Amino acid sequence: MGSTRTSSVLPVDLNSIICGNLRTFADFYKILGMSKESEVALNQYKLMRETIHQVFWNENHSCWFDYDLDKNEHICTYYDTNFFPLMTGIAHDEFDPEKFQAYLKTAGVLEFPGGIPSSLIASGHQWDYPFNFPSTTWVMIEGLRMNKMPELAKSVAEKWVRRNYDMWINNGGRMFEKYNVATLCYKAFGGGGEYELQEGFGWTNGVILDLLLKYGNDLFWEKHEHFEPDCKCCTTTTETSTTTTAPQDSFAHCGLEDNIMVNCGILQKA
Repeated sequence: MGSTRTSSVLPVDLNSIICGNLRTFADFYKILGMSKESEVALNQYKLMRETIHQVFWNENHSCWFDYDLDKNEHICTYYDTNFFPLMTGIAHDEFDPEKFQAYLKTAGVLEFPGGIPSSLIASGHQWDYPFNFPSTTWVMIEGLRMNKMPELAKSVAEKWVRRNYDMWINNGGRMFEKYNVATLCYKAFGGGGEYELQEGFGWTNGVILDLLLKYGNDLFWEKHEHFEPDCKCCTTTTETSTTTTAPQDSFAHCGLEDNIMVNCGILQKA
C-alpha cells in the first residue's frame, strides 16, 4: 500500500451511510411516537443530504467522488464506493439517470464479463481491479434499481450471478469472498489482500440469495467453453474443452434457485 491519507480524504460511502441512517432514525422515532426526535433527525438528514450534494457531486462527470481536503478538489477516479448515495436514497432531486449511465459507459466499467470491478487501478490490492466484492456489487445493483435504472441493474446482477455460478460449479461447490470480474475463466480467482482467498462465504451467499429472489425467473446462464484465449490459466493447460455452446436455460428452470434455497433451509424439499 503506497499511502494512507484517510484523514485528508472525505469519503462518499461513509457519509452516505450516515445520512441514510439519519432518515432511518427519523422514521423509527415517528413509529415510536417520538415526534420531536423524529423532526430533529429529519432536519439533520435534509441538511446532510444537501451538504453531500454540494461537496461530493461533480456536475462534469454526473457522479459523486471522494473529496481531497489537501487539494480542495474531487478525486475524479472511478471506485464502486462512489455510488453509495444511490443505495442510501440520498440522490438529489435533479439526479439524471441517463447522464449517470453515460458516465459509467465512458469510464468503461460496464464492459467486463463478470460484473463491475472495484476500481480500474491494477494495484494488486484486493479492493482494486480486476476484483470486486459481493457487498459493493449489491450496493451498485440496489442503487441502480432504486433510481430508475432497472435494466442496467438486472444486467449487472446477471453477470454477477453467472460469475458466481461458474466458479461454484467448477470449483467443488465453493463460494468465495471476492471474484475476478475481468474474465470468465473459472481458474481466475479473486486475490490481493494480506491473507489467502476465503471460502464460505457469508456475504456472497446472502447477496446471491437476494439476487435470485429478485431476478431468478429472468436470469439466464449460457453454458460456454471455459477457455479464454488471453487467459494465462487457460493457455498453459494441456486440456481444452471441445464442448459447444448449449442453449440458454433460465436459472429458475434448471432448478438452481430452488436447490440453493433447499440446501440453505429456506425451502422444504418436496
